[in-house]
Amino acid sequence: KRRYREVQRQLGESEVLKDARMAFKEAEDELSEARGRLHDHELETEGVAQKLRETEERLYSGRVTNPKELSDLQKEGEYLRRRRSTLEEETLEQMMTVERLAAQAKTRGERYATVEAEWRSENAELSAEYDILRQGLTELLAKRKALVPHISENDMAEYDALRRLRSGIAVVPVRNDVCQVCHVQVPMRDVERARDGDVLMYCSGCERILYVTD
Repeated sequence: KRRYREVQRQLGESEVLKDARMAFKEAEDELSEARGRLHDHELETEGVAQKLRETEERLYSGRVTNPKELSDLQKEGEYLRRRRSTLEEETLEQMMTVERLAAQAKTRGERYATVEAEWRSENAELSAEYDILRQGLTELLAKRKALVPHISENDMAEYDALRRLRSGIAVVPVRNDVCQVCHVQVPMRDVERARDGDVLMYCSGCERILYVTD
């Protein structure tokens, strides 16, 4: 029963798997946001470059002759060149950030894939063990149900009390005059009386009911 309950608990996703998935998702989200910022920078840089080309084309076309308008075009061209230079630097930095985050996402993705594969393998083994345990427990409970009516109420009460006190094990087998749980030597007279089964005999070491198997 203890192992059955333990396997039941373990059949769900492990904390290691959940943590690996979360770390991978966080890395992907960071990478997606960084790529979005890079795309915005590239669009803005292209927009500024296009506007600069148009401004320079007007400035050097000869169509504009008004001194003030020419001065304004020169100032706008200088501003656009400065802005383009700033955007190019920011775009380069953002590209480096994207590369770093892409490498991080790749590493975390590989880690998640490894953990998931291990979990699936372990889960398959646990599922198989769970089925075996469930079938075995069902059979044992059926046998127990058939045997209980043939045991006196006093003996059954003693058995249940010992189970609660002794970690779920109330009866211990004796082999070669030795208790198989605490490994204490059982006196021959106790072995004989336990074999007869007229009264309940107890191990002097662990105080459980003795059962002679031979």
